[in-house]
Parts: sequence; structure tokens; C-alpha cells
Amino acid sequence: MIRRVSLALARYEAMLLALGAVCLFSMMVLVFVDVTMRYLFNSPLGFSYDLISLYLMVGVFFFSLSDTLRHDEHVRVDILYLRFRPATRALADRVSYGASGLFFAAMLWTGLVRAIDSTAKGEVMATVVPWPVWVAYWIVPLGTAPIVLLCLLRFIRPPQED
Repeated sequence: MIRRVSLALARYEAMLLALGAVCLFSMMVLVFVDVTMRYLFNSPLGFSYDLISLYLMVGVFFFSLSDTLRHDEHVRVDILYLRFRPATRALADRVSYGASGLFFAAMLWTGLVRAIDSTAKGEVMATVVPWPVWVAYWIVPLGTAPIVLLCLLRFIRPPQED
């Protein structure tokens, strides 16, 4: 069962990673167009900063969060860890996955509460374009839910046991 959940989670992470790549590519194109418009035509895009900071940057971060953990690419200090015996490493891994899972579960919960509240209020940003803020708030729980589940799966059965 753990293997099936992990496989379904990996598919969801791949979908989120593709969305994150679209966000990153969109940021690149938007910055290019904005700079081009600014310096060639003295007419920058007035909405680019808001769009990038409200949606695209948040999407790049949260949509790639869980996949990064799956491939063990998060920043880690290995000075002591590499000197541990295998049993101590397994214990350290379980402690870190458990603590990380609790941290991300708290982030998921607060993000979900905030997204629901913002959606109910129909919050928008008071800028040139009235961007709906609630859309950005939903990125947080969508991106943290898979990392919570991955931390739980790795707490139950670390990758070395596969």
C-alpha cells in the first residue's frame, strides 16, 4: 500500500513540478518583455511585478518543494551525518522526517485556513490590476500537502528500506 501511495504521490509531484516549470518560464518571458518594453519603448508592463511576486514566484517554490525532497536535493549539512553509523543515520532520518512533517503540516493547516478565508472574502490586491489574492493562497496548501505525505511515508519507511 505504501508503494501505491508513493507512486500516486510521485505523479502528483510531477504535475506540480510541471506547473512550477511553467511558472518559471512565464517569469522569464515576463521579465524579458518588461525590460524590452521599458528600455526600447519607455513603456514597462505595470503589472509584471505583482504577477511575478504574487503568483509565479510562489508557484515556483511550492510546486517544486516535495519533488525536491523526493530526489534528496534540499540543502543539508552532512558534516556529522556522514560520520554516523547506519543505525544512527536511520534514527536521524526518522527524527528529521518527523519534525519536517510536523512543520509542513502546520504550514499546510495555516495555509489552508488562510486560503479558505481569503476565498470566502474574495480578497483582491489593490494595484493596477486587481489580482485575486485567494488564488495565491491556494498555492501553499497545494504545494505543502505532498511534502507532508512524503515526510510521513519516509518516517514510516525510510528510502534505505525500499
